[in-house]
Amino acid sequence: MVEDRVFVVVDNHLQTYSLRGIIYHGHEHFTARIITTNGVVWHYDGIRDESPVVWEASTTALLDMYQRESQTTILAIYAGN
Repeated sequence: MVEDRVFVVVDNHLQTYSLRGIIYHGHEHFTARIITTNGVVWHYDGIRDESPVVWEASTTALLDMYQRESQTTILAIYAGN
């Protein structure tokens, strides 16, 4: 399972990192979700979509961020707050 936040101690200080992207794999290609700092989710599928990214939803509207159709998460990307 991918967490929406992770906590790491750096130089004796607790740092918070928030989920900012997920890369999925399935059906012999990769897709991705990009999550903005205000919780807007964009989706990228270079095979299916003609535009670079497509607005998908807010993080609160998505029940399962960790699967995309029948693709599964292979990489989660976090950024410091």
